Amino acid sequence: MKRALVLFSTLLIGAATAAPVHEVVSARAISLLSARERQALPDSTPVTVHGRQVTLGAIRAVHALRMKFFANASILGLKWKASVHLPPGFALTQAIPIPQSILQNYAKDYQDFCKAAAATACIYLPVIGSWESGAHNTSLSATTQDVTDPLITDGSVCSAGGGHLTSDGCVYTYPVKQTTNFPPLTAGKYTTNINCPLDKDAKQGGFTTEWNAGVDPHGAAFANWAINYTWPYWLEQGIPEYDASAGPATCVVQVFAQ
Repeated sequence: MKRALVLFSTLLIGAATAAPVHEVVSARAISLLSARERQALPDSTPVTVHGRQVTLGAIRAVHALRMKFFANASILGLKWKASVHLPPGFALTQAIPIPQSILQNYAKDYQDFCKAAAATACIYLPVIGSWESGAHNTSLSATTQDVTDPLITDGSVCSAGGGHLTSDGCVYTYPVKQTTNFPPLTAGKYTTNINCPLDKDAKQGGFTTEWNAGVDPHGAAFANWAINYTWPYWLEQGIPEYDASAGPATCVVQVFAQ
């Protein structure tokens, strides 16, 4: 009996001094989380989006950045238009616009920026996390890129932003190549402006954003992102706070015709 008590006491002491067991939380596909879970679970919660692992905290950070882009897209476009200096005889109202039939296929911030900038051809690429992009359209021949926001789960809100709702969240589409066609231009009756600034930022991968943009007087304006990547602004999880100072990569081609 005494030996049994000693053994029992030893087991109790061992149990009391044993290292605590930490539960390993495996990443769940974002599509398996309810809208409430996506909002309420801790920032540290691991999930997968398009097969890539990320935390809910990272998703929330990029979502907040996206909301700023949506709110400021028109303002940014108006700043671009205000910077245009036209030769005598031309006015900003003579810009050949991108048809609404083209614009309506893309995210609302793209539409707002390009309209406000009086663009004839336009690229507008917001900063995103690499996990936001589906793998199905990351080839160099791609003309568009889809971006998923898992925190937009209401169909009407998604649609109002120019997206379409999936089980992963709201999917927004942005062109990486865009062309606008119009009637042939008459020599001396048109002028053009191309503003596609280069960008190099170590926090965005340390490479230069390059553009292939121009105007064919026979009736086309084009803006293409020409670097050997599908998207210029990858934000990996290792970058603190997802650098909220980084703005969208933009390329604006304008044709003004009398």
